[in-house]
Amino acid sequence: MRGVVPFLKDAWKLARPYYAAESDERWSARGLLLVIIGLRLAMVGIQVIYSFWNNAWFTSLQERDWSSFIHLLFLYKRTAHGILPGFMLFATVFIVIAVTRVYLVQLLQIRWRRWLTRRFVDHWLSDRAYYRISLLRSNSDGKTFTSSATR
Repeated sequence: MRGVVPFLKDAWKLARPYYAAESDERWSARGLLLVIIGLRLAMVGIQVIYSFWNNAWFTSLQERDWSSFIHLLFLYKRTAHGILPGFMLFATVFIVIAVTRVYLVQLLQIRWRRWLTRRFVDHWLSDRAYYRISLLRSNSDGKTFTSSATR
């Protein structure tokens, strides 16, 4: 099994041309990637807020504080650490960000795969490479040599 470093090098070889000057879509690809990273960071921030909300929620349950329970569920609650949003708002924002991130990741994947396929097909069809490859034969040792028709 190969290690992580060779895998990352191979992945970088495939992805770099799409984000570099070789691609017409490089600016939109870079923008999509930055938005995806920003959304991921927003989700981490929301999960941190959720841990504070979770603490306040279970504290209200433990203390049987009905007012705090309702405020944390539907509205908001002021605490010593700041304002905690209600669960409904919190869940709505989290779901919108998560769905948007998934959509943008899939959009970037489709665009990158389309670009990569076009690139490989263009290389395959350029300079009649498909014809020259068909003239190559392999011997029993797996070594490739040219046929007599190309010499």
